[in-house]
Amino acid sequence: MATRTERSRRKFRPKLAATLIALPAFVVLLGLGYWQVERLEWKRGLIAAIDERGHLPPVDLPAEIDQPADWSFRPVRVSGQYAHDQAQHLMARVRDGQLGIELLTPLVRENAPPVLVDRGWVPADPSGDVAPYDEPRGDVVIQGFARVPETVSSFTPDNRPADREWFSVDLAALSKQTGYALAPVYVMAMPTEGTNGSAAGTYPAPMGRLPELPNNHLQYAITWFALAGALLGVYVLAHFRRDSGES
Repeated sequence: MATRTERSRRKFRPKLAATLIALPAFVVLLGLGYWQVERLEWKRGLIAAIDERGHLPPVDLPAEIDQPADWSFRPVRVSGQYAHDQAQHLMARVRDGQLGIELLTPLVRENAPPVLVDRGWVPADPSGDVAPYDEPRGDVVIQGFARVPETVSSFTPDNRPADREWFSVDLAALSKQTGYALAPVYVMAMPTEGTNGSAAGTYPAPMGRLPELPNNHLQYAITWFALAGALLGVYVLAHFRRDSGES
């Protein structure tokens, strides 16, 4: 057991190589923790919006929307004609364990800006080939709920407009890609018999219900901060050494 004199002669003498490894790792762990705190507040806002607006009766989506955030998760109706030639794919969407895409298609409205509609899920294989899906022609009426695009994190892959492959809904970029000046919200279609222009049992398959959003970000934040603290503790303890000429 170290004597009081021996303990008093220990000094913090970090090694350069260990510091160059530990410091970036510590910064990354802290960054991940703070990112999860930000996601926690964002997720709480989404859940509050669903609770507040999600069960209201549907209303017609207006032509002018001054405050898009006020429409998030508001049940709405839109009518018009699909521009199927400008359909886009929201990639890497898994449903019941199967890989697929969400089909994003502009809906051209009379006397109102076109609105992007998430028509629903379509199975896809790993190469990106999607299953056949329905393309209703003529006027359709869509019931669903309005969405404001989510904030993109640094972990989200880059969109690939040239391939019509998207990993996040970017309405400005989608407007440029499709050639339509899209409304500042998009609409996630809900299955309503006789109104969505798709035969029963065909793709795309709308969600069928409001999303149930898990909120595990607090646990994730605690985990990352705990790992950062553990790394710091190990680093400090490992570099307290006797002042006896040790290197």
